[in-house]
Amino acid sequence: MNKCINKCLGDFKRIDRKLVSSPLLVQDHQLEMVIRVLIIEVRAITVSIFQYSLLAFMSDSKTTKWSLVSKLMQKGQVRCVEEPDAVECVDAALRSL
Repeated sequence: MNKCINKCLGDFKRIDRKLVSSPLLVQDHQLEMVIRVLIIEVRAITVSIFQYSLLAFMSDSKTTKWSLVSKLMQKGQVRCVEEPDAVECVDAALRSL
């Protein structure tokens, strides 16, 4: 799976280089420059988000969300004194963070 993600990132970079050099069909030169700058900025943000998402996906451990919740709950050691309902326990745990 990592090979596939790395290949996709490489393909994405090649496509990005091709798009930078593509001409725009706009008559007004100033408008063309504004559009080109906006496209470059949007593309840069999109590439960054996409790469970050892929890298986060690759580095994500196999822990489940419930194990993460249990780890957070163990850190705070929140204990309710008088048998309150579950909502109050969760509220107390969130406040302790």
